[in-house]
Amino acid sequence: MLRIGYLDCFSGAAGDMLVAACLGAGVDFDWLCAELARLDVGKPELLIESVRRQGIAGTRFVVRPDHVEHAVRHLTDIERIVAQAGFGSVIEKRIVEVFRVIGEAEAKVHRIAVEKVHFHEVGAVDSIIDVCAAVLAFDALGVQKLYCSEIVVGNGYVNCEHGLLPVPSPATINILEGLPIRRGRLEGERVTPTGAALLRCLVDEFQATVSFRPLRSGYGAGSRDEAPVPNLLRLTIGEVEDLRGQDKICELSLQVDNVSGEVLAHALDLAMAGGALDVYVVPAITKKNRPAHLLTVLCSIALAEDMERLLLTELPSLGLRRMLVERRTLARRVEERDTDLGPLRFKIRTLPDGTELAHPEADDVQRLAKELGLPLPVVLARIGHGV
Repeated sequence: MLRIGYLDCFSGAAGDMLVAACLGAGVDFDWLCAELARLDVGKPELLIESVRRQGIAGTRFVVRPDHVEHAVRHLTDIERIVAQAGFGSVIEKRIVEVFRVIGEAEAKVHRIAVEKVHFHEVGAVDSIIDVCAAVLAFDALGVQKLYCSEIVVGNGYVNCEHGLLPVPSPATINILEGLPIRRGRLEGERVTPTGAALLRCLVDEFQATVSFRPLRSGYGAGSRDEAPVPNLLRLTIGEVEDLRGQDKICELSLQVDNVSGEVLAHALDLAMAGGALDVYVVPAITKKNRPAHLLTVLCSIALAEDMERLLLTELPSLGLRRMLVERRTLARRVEERDTDLGPLRFKIRTLPDGTELAHPEADDVQRLAKELGLPLPVVLARIGHGV
């Protein structure tokens, strides 16, 4: 079984809410406090509170710095603090990634280098602890894949150091680019830059519906308590059947009836060079009874838009179709083996029952046939893979 987490962001997300949801879902508070004590940020008081939001019980994570701060930190300052804490390379890398996402968003707003960004609210003690605590807590939960719903960002305006600005703030909307959001029924800022950056860096997939077996859940509470929607973020820990090698990809297809073989071949080459998983062409007859080619490209979801631009630019088509499809792949590896004709690379695939099957790499077989001056069937027979 695969252990997953699912975040319901029906009332937004902030760093303290994410930490509190993890605590509500089972992370040990004393352990988390001991880990956070490694940070060189003074001796803040860390509290966990049981609260209610519109009658629903939740958990609050509160950080009370031991002194009033006036320091303005840069990314390098935060990287130093995190490195000195000694959390381990994986945790440290993820924490720094969150702050870099925030820094790059601010740099885009002000059109300056990320190294020159001043971390004000986000560089304060409570925000540093929120980010570190969230990364540590999700790691402690042992979740192998984290899903998230669409993110409710709120309505209205937020008053910040740059004045009165629409929700989400400029930095927050930059961080949320490409993620599913909606405004919802709540007024005010519902997603902070810290919350948005944590979601971007920690969530593996944003998906409205996921079939899984829930085991337990935790509700992380925000500071406000306003109707009509409880100011909570829910984290559910669950299990799904571990179908190894199963994922989702995009299938792009279009037909062309007015293109030469040279142009078509060029487009296929560019698609593969651009990261396509596979491309293929089959003959077809169009609605006007013209001979045509049906071109299909398989690619990752992340590359779909780039691949669409390439196909619509290189081929004389007025449009294409995109489908999200599921695929199942077998585990595979490549290893070199000795044969009667010399060393040869073999592709090894593992069947669902664990059986391993080997097949010689076609390029290597063709190379041997050319070097030895032998027909290809003879080379295959000599290495035990005759046809």
